[in-house]
Amino acid sequence: MGRKIEYDTTMTELNLSIAAKCLHCQSPRCVASCPLQNRIPEILSFLKEGKEEEAAKLLYAQNPFPELTAPLCDHDRQCRGNCVLNAKGNPVDFPSVEKEIASTYPRPLATKPKNGKSIALVGAGPANLSLGYYLLQEGYEVAYFEKEKGIGGAIRSGIPALRFHKSPLFKIQEDLEKMGAVFHFQVTIGVDKTVEELQREFDDVVLGIGAEKENLASLATGDGVESGLVFLRRLNLEKGRYLNEYRALKSDHFVWGGGNVALDCARLAKRLLGKATIIYRRSEAEMPASKEEIEAAKKEGIRFLFLENIQNVKRDKNGKLAEIETIQMELGEVDASGRPSCHEIPGSVSTRPCTHLILCLGEKPTFETLKVDPNALPKHVYLNGDCAYGAKNIAKAIASGRELAKTISAK
Repeated sequence: MGRKIEYDTTMTELNLSIAAKCLHCQSPRCVASCPLQNRIPEILSFLKEGKEEEAAKLLYAQNPFPELTAPLCDHDRQCRGNCVLNAKGNPVDFPSVEKEIASTYPRPLATKPKNGKSIALVGAGPANLSLGYYLLQEGYEVAYFEKEKGIGGAIRSGIPALRFHKSPLFKIQEDLEKMGAVFHFQVTIGVDKTVEELQREFDDVVLGIGAEKENLASLATGDGVESGLVFLRRLNLEKGRYLNEYRALKSDHFVWGGGNVALDCARLAKRLLGKATIIYRRSEAEMPASKEEIEAAKKEGIRFLFLENIQNVKRDKNGKLAEIETIQMELGEVDASGRPSCHEIPGSVSTRPCTHLILCLGEKPTFETLKVDPNALPKHVYLNGDCAYGAKNIAKAIASGRELAKTISAK
């Protein structure tokens, strides 16, 4: 039935002062901009009234993993950036409150009696972790099938320790196991076990495999050219094996792209390998990466080449990367992405020596290994998280799991 929560600590004065700043807007933009729809003003009201338990329960009802969202959400584009006080540069810092609640109050682990229904969750990333948490509360038998050695998905393999320490993932797994979840690691569905087999063994199957197919811009990888997710995985999970190999390149490490994956790659390369340069075809204002990441990269000495794009790569006689050709860009009218379009400036090609190019040009889901058609799923098979809607963010993934749990429970 889960453990009883014992609340024997109090919130810090800092977070009480943060709560006191909230203006309790009639139509709070902080809530509207949060993918989880965290009830921020209500949580802060409880804190101001000294009702800390109620604040914690309200947060966990919407977001079971605040220890993930506090460090990983793009707060400047979501709650904090949309606070009305941000106009004066002094927004309510809800992430700090979220972090404090996560470290002070245990996650509720109570569950209803078993309902006789079972579900297989393929992938143990944030979306399926969230889904499993809510279904466990409802009495489901929950089994995870994860191809890696641990939970977290891209958080575990793709986000460097400089931005997120992995220890919260161990606590999340421990809590889910206490609620009754079973984890099967290093099991690749589609190879070790098929979706059809899962359908026979469980009432429902949910595919939460993320978005792992990267845009490689038609470039052949290898010999100095690689994808961002591969680079991050190697230095996050297998650093001892690959670090000296990267250091032997002895050159600037060029990162092509402007999202958080690009920023993570550049910051990791700068710290471990010495140099890093980001090439981005638009200006800084259009970068999809979080402002915090961009500012951190600047402070760390990472070079940015804005309004520049890679046109071609050149290899030496042995096939190894030797140079990149870049071309200057200019901005035009706003396109379908909501950002200014960008166009090449004729006659502006430059050649730069380069022995290492990291491609961070976006990711999308792939179902090749699973051997299922995402547009014609079998009955009782669902998609969850990034593989349902494309690569988004941590809050969107957790919200996806919560909403899918409602759909499945209502059957």
